[in-house]
Amino acid sequence: MSVFIALLLPLGLLLIALAGVAAFLRAGRLETTRGADARGGGGESGGRGGVVAVLRGGPLGRLSAPLRFAVVAAGTLAVGWGISAALGPVAVASQPFDDWVYQGMVDNQIGAWKSFNDVITDVSTSWLVRGTCVGAALMLALVWRRHRWLPAAAMGVMLFASHYLVLGLTYLMDRPAPPDSGGTYPSGGNVRVVAVYGIVAVFFFLSARTGPRGRVIGWTILALLAWIEAYSRTYLAVHWVSDVIAGLIFGVFLLIALNLATRAVIGDDDPARDPAEPDAAGPEPAYAASAPQRATTGAAGPGGMA
Repeated sequence: MSVFIALLLPLGLLLIALAGVAAFLRAGRLETTRGADARGGGGESGGRGGVVAVLRGGPLGRLSAPLRFAVVAAGTLAVGWGISAALGPVAVASQPFDDWVYQGMVDNQIGAWKSFNDVITDVSTSWLVRGTCVGAALMLALVWRRHRWLPAAAMGVMLFASHYLVLGLTYLMDRPAPPDSGGTYPSGGNVRVVAVYGIVAVFFFLSARTGPRGRVIGWTILALLAWIEAYSRTYLAVHWVSDVIAGLIFGVFLLIALNLATRAVIGDDDPARDPAEPDAAGPEPAYAASAPQRATTGAAGPGGMA
């Protein structure tokens, strides 16, 4: 049994990697199909475009970009927190299963494997997560030409939410931790891995205009990290397994919330494009080069700007 439990980590990583390969191949086929449709004059209306239109239209569309970000972030975070709070009693009701898993882990730990898990579980340590956010925000500030404040704002909100909203759930549930452990509902480490690393990935996808295959690679890496954290926290008996699952779920809620808030600001625009360029897709060097001349002559630019 000890060996079987130890093998669950590499087995899970293998299954995630295989799923990622399958998704990568499927994304490649979809890109080929869409390219053929585009050359043939076919159109595509994805669900994401509809969501972006809702977030940027109506009453929200009349708000300034920072205020729109704040409103969407606050609303979606509140919904995610409320759902996770409602799931708390479900986790408490699963205590017999938690006890069974906990006892199985404690009784079948292997010394060297436990030491290895003590190391890999630090993927969610606070200093690493915060350092990743700060480094990413600084890099993106150099690349983004529009809404330069957005990466730092979104990552700052995510760091706040992944800490204080988790504390709120912990105090609300007041669930006893496993013996000799400080683990609480939900697992903060699992929340941080999914939510914080996930939002960093989202911003790099946006900056690089990453295609479907590139996004599949990024999400697969995130899933691998999430499994490493979930397995290690369970194997070390630091958390009840239901707390680990709740942490993964709440992390997904936080990631969706900040992704929607980000989309409410930038839509489908390229954040790395010079604000002086028109909103139409594709660069127009001639327009950018003639901007000073238009300012002198008073010639009208795109959109009626003089």
